[in-house]
Amino acid sequence: MEENILDISNQPPMARPIGGWLYVIGGIILLSIITNVSVFIQYLILIIELDKVEFLATDESIYKRIFVISDFTIGLINVIWLIIIFPFFVKKRKKFPFAYLAYLGFFIISKVLSIVFIDYLNKRNIFLEGKNLSGGLLYVGIYSMMVGSYFTKSKRVSQTFVN
Repeated sequence: MEENILDISNQPPMARPIGGWLYVIGGIILLSIITNVSVFIQYLILIIELDKVEFLATDESIYKRIFVISDFTIGLINVIWLIIIFPFFVKKRKKFPFAYLAYLGFFIISKVLSIVFIDYLNKRNIFLEGKNLSGGLLYVGIYSMMVGSYFTKSKRVSQTFVN
């Protein structure tokens, strides 16, 4: 039995090049990595500074320390997750859309939990300066809905991420 060299029925489909709105999404992922790394470094410096300051066992200092450490951990997870899924984007892996939407879901959940925790602290008269997360939650929610509908309905996405 002779095998036909030109038979392409067993070969994987050719992926379309990344283009259009996918450039924007790739840029957002790169900017998110850079932003999260800078926030991660700021929290690392803050944790080091908190250790230098004499630790008082007051409710306020304990809750602020818990908030800083939890935000640091969430930032670390964000950085790791984005660094893991960026090669999926570049290599046009089929699992990229799901991995990115899962990341956005985790990001929304972490924002909601931060808002709930800050609200709890505010009710105990413990205020964290510069923490207004509701605008960021609205932005991420709208962005997630747009990207989710684009990933599920776009022919370009299904033709690009095939590997």
